[in-house]
Amino acid sequence: MWICGSLQSASDAAALDGALDSLNKVVEDHPHEMDTQLVGASWGPVPAPVSGMLVPTLLALLNSPVADIRRRCLAILNEMFGQMPAGFQAALPQYSDAVLQLATDESPGVRREVCIAFCQLISVHPELLQNQLPQLIEYMLASNQDSDEEVALEAAEFWLAYCESELGIELLQPVLNRLIPILMKNMIFDEYDEEVQAAEEAELQQDQPDSDKDIRPTHSKHSRHQHDNNHVEATANGEGGDSG
Repeated sequence: MWICGSLQSASDAAALDGALDSLNKVVEDHPHEMDTQLVGASWGPVPAPVSGMLVPTLLALLNSPVADIRRRCLAILNEMFGQMPAGFQAALPQYSDAVLQLATDESPGVRREVCIAFCQLISVHPELLQNQLPQLIEYMLASNQDSDEEVALEAAEFWLAYCESELGIELLQPVLNRLIPILMKNMIFDEYDEEVQAAEEAELQQDQPDSDKDIRPTHSKHSRHQHDNNHVEATANGEGGDSG
């Protein structure tokens, strides 16, 4: 599989770039290919899944000095997480450790992928983060206020994932007084949202005096209409009007 060889050719930037692009497409469009068994001189006499060859190389590339390489490799690994091929599953502890090491990466793109990884881990394998939960909660609080909007958006997903996990709510209780204002502050409403517009109009109307039509008794029109009906019925029965 040429992608494996190209990923290991870190000195050839063009080959590495092409390999990452191709691998990303394969993982997204044909994830089952990651469990294809390979046998041969390059892989050894025992059949091994493609993912078993790729994942260690991707994990090693997370140490690349190039931020875009780190981001793309982590994005591919995050994509694999959803399918959990055999080679990825076997390297879950190493994946978790690598994500923790990238948490303070200077690149917003990398930190965005880190937040995605933490959301997935806390949902499916929270035991891998059990020992770091207090520090992780503080990290996600800080990420929620990241100057990069995409990082802050991905960090916001963590709280829902945490609440839906089997972890206790006890660890969140001490930080709720900080978490809730952050979430409220980051809420974004569409300026043209119909419900928001209706709420704003209702609030404006509360500050304005009622018009005549707003304070007119609602029964007056009905009473007048009823009176007119009674008059018509009486006339029809010969009970009203001049007989001559």
